[in-house]
Amino acid sequence: ESVPAYASGGYYVAGKKPKHLAAEMADYVKAGFNAVKMKVGKGNLKEEEARIEAAREAIGSGVILMLDANNAWSDLPTALRFVRMYEKYDPYFIEEPFGPDDIENHVRLSMATPVSVATGEIEVGRWRFKDWIEQGGAIILQPDACVCGGISEFRRIAATAASFGLTVMPHWFHDLHAHLVASTPNARYVEYFPDDQ
Repeated sequence: ESVPAYASGGYYVAGKKPKHLAAEMADYVKAGFNAVKMKVGKGNLKEEEARIEAAREAIGSGVILMLDANNAWSDLPTALRFVRMYEKYDPYFIEEPFGPDDIENHVRLSMATPVSVATGEIEVGRWRFKDWIEQGGAIILQPDACVCGGISEFRRIAATAASFGLTVMPHWFHDLHAHLVASTPNARYVEYFPDDQ
């Protein structure tokens, strides 16, 4: 009758300071979400730490905090500087740290940090997801039924992931994915955008 959902937000907006981000994340928790996601990777190390520190402080230690880098980094040393800083704030995952074709750096990052790597929102077909799985590029897969090949292909991707013991957390479209998460044993959360603007 229900599925867990996380509030997706924390976007970079001109003039939005860490205190504004903190208030946004706290509002999601007040609305009943026990998991939230924010954008990361756009600022320098000091700016990024101020943002994540404010968010974690605002939501408390009991709320899951997810991080979405949206392909922010092009090399492993840079990504590691940020992800190692993020580690102390206990992120649930780092999403799309590199471009979607850079499986190798995703693999290297996965091996270098305890933070789970998530990706897959623009991937198409179970074979491409199988590449990610077999190479160890991510342990949380984020297929989007509107992109990956439809509902049937989403289900095949989820079954493939399940056979490797991996979690599926679909990207976007909560109204579509709520049904798929409810019927997929290895699916964990639905992504929900409280601000549809």
